[in-house]
Amino acid sequence: MMIPNFLIDFVFAPPTANQTDFMDMLGYINNLTDVGQGGLFFTIMLIVFAGIMFLMMRGFSTERALGVTSIITFLMAMLFKILNWVNNYVVTITAILAIFGIYLLVKESSQFDA
Repeated sequence: MMIPNFLIDFVFAPPTANQTDFMDMLGYINNLTDVGQGGLFFTIMLIVFAGIMFLMMRGFSTERALGVTSIITFLMAMLFKILNWVNNYVVTITAILAIFGIYLLVKESSQFDA
């Protein structure tokens, strides 16, 4: 059974410009997941990256793993915002988590003061 072209164009929006390089392709992929607040592709990528980094850092204490993960995720969110791949809400949420992560790191480091 052949799928009609108008159905394919409805589900997968045709690119509006020539996608010749890698950055244009990533922007197009992000636009495919647009739900009115911007694309969700890179937001989900941030969540997956944060989960993987947290699991990698579990060799340290939970506070240190969460602090380092939140700070690096915030830096990645800022990079994605500069590239216009995430919206302001994502950056705001990661900034709040980064502040909480810094608090956890300072609290943990103060335990070692004599």
